[in-house]
Amino acid sequence: MRLVVGGGRARSFPKLKPDDISLNIDADALPDVQGDINRAPFRSGAFHAVYFEKVPYDAFTGDNIGAIKEMARILQSGGRLAIESGSLVPKALLVAALKEAGCQYVRITEKGYVRITGRLRK
Repeated sequence: MRLVVGGGRARSFPKLKPDDISLNIDADALPDVQGDINRAPFRSGAFHAVYFEKVPYDAFTGDNIGAIKEMARILQSGGRLAIESGSLVPKALLVAALKEAGCQYVRITEKGYVRITGRLRK
């Protein structure tokens, strides 16, 4: 299963894949689970992938940097992560937090938004 952070089933949201579970703090997004990635209501190692779907960077940086450790906790060993956010995301800080949480192969690409990908160590 893949967790889509910031996703939902509202008409204005990108369509989810059949095995996706959406997590969003906003009930209007019609998420599968209403909640906060900083305190993810899932068991450890529950997902093979975690995707932050164009989430504002303040949801996982600054006071919310714990979201990165939570992401690593719910991700399976060797699982993939992808974070899409705006161009002002503090890239160096985020890369350091991802590596500290156990991620490797961290890459950053920019195409109108920032996409950061990586894999949790096995």
